[in-house]
Amino acid sequence: MKENEFDDLVGRLRRVALPPCPGSMEQNVLRRIRLSRSEAESPLTWLLGWMPRPSVALATMAVVTVSSLVTSTVALRAYEDERPAQARVALGFDAFTAPHHLPLNER
Repeated sequence: MKENEFDDLVGRLRRVALPPCPGSMEQNVLRRIRLSRSEAESPLTWLLGWMPRPSVALATMAVVTVSSLVTSTVALRAYEDERPAQARVALGFDAFTAPHHLPLNER
């Protein structure tokens, strides 16, 4: 089909009046719009619309969980050596660990 024939055909179709639409079709379209708006306002739909994909959210939660576990493990290991010393001082046992200067050479 040539371009001129196609343009003529499109022009004729534009000039033809549209057939009448049944009344129930308009009601169905408006009902579908109203239902889609009510579904879009639910909190779950809002949350899923906010997140691009559930897999992204799961990956983010996994990264946050692993990083918090690693951070807490490293922090506990860093203070691990100081705990016994702090406990000895708090309980008063540090008196036994300090060297005593007793005059043993004198009579």
